Amino acid sequence: ALHVGLSDQTARSIRDDLRDRSKEWVSKSSFDKEEMKSLLLSKYLPREIVGMLPDGLYQGKLGQNLFLQVCSSSFPLPPRLPSLLAVHLMPAEFMSGEIAFQ
Repeated sequence: ALHVGLSDQTARSIRDDLRDRSKEWVSKSSFDKEEMKSLLLSKYLPREIVGMLPDGLYQGKLGQNLFLQVCSSSFPLPPRLPSLLAVHLMPAEFMSGEIAFQ
């Protein structure tokens, strides 16, 4: 928090809010996509963390996805895009040559 000039009160507020949200998520038996989307789009998730998330999504496989690779080679990807996609994606693996959709 010091490197971005956050006051102690703001840093404490962010920490408390994230701790409260995580307790709520752990106590719920289901994943709330809208709540996660809200957190990703909020001002409470530090940019540093938002920037680190894509490397860990689906064990790094999402960042290696050809769709995102092509997009990022043409234009810089918004930092939250991979995380927002991950909220709505369902993992699936296909064999080479297998028909994924028709």
